[in-house]
Amino acid sequence: MKNSVIFPLIFSFLLVSGCDKPNADAYKLDPIFQDYQQQLAATNSDLEGLKKQAEASKKDLSTSKAQSGQAAIHRKKLNELLNKIAAREQQVRFWKIRIESQAKASQKEYLQARSEGRPWPDQKKTEAYMTQKRLRQAKMVWDQKDRIKEYEESSKPKPPPSSH
Repeated sequence: MKNSVIFPLIFSFLLVSGCDKPNADAYKLDPIFQDYQQQLAATNSDLEGLKKQAEASKKDLSTSKAQSGQAAIHRKKLNELLNKIAAREQQVRFWKIRIESQAKASQKEYLQARSEGRPWPDQKKTEAYMTQKRLRQAKMVWDQKDRIKEYEESSKPKPPPSSH
């Protein structure tokens, strides 16, 4: 009786563990793909916030007095918001295209790495991407006060780690 139960369990375990199918959704595990998705989500939330601001600005424009100068101020603010909305919508389209192309490239790299027995995702490529991202997003204006403050913070002696 024991052998009749153990044998099928061992056989099914070997059958399942011996199956080595490629992951059809491996691209979802790619850190670059995930970062693109996070940036798309951030852009979408920013876009929604701008749309709410534009609605409020439209209400302000409709209630402002035409001859008081308020209308010109509200119209200018509304036009600025509409320009920002158009730019964010373009960014959303950009991120969707980047996500789609990265998904295809990641899946291709995964299959190639799998066939060659290499680890995937490639850590060097991911690190290079993150470095480029930090450089793209770095502050491009260096104020003298900010540089002095950063220098003072970096030159402070760090306290030793506390031992609990």
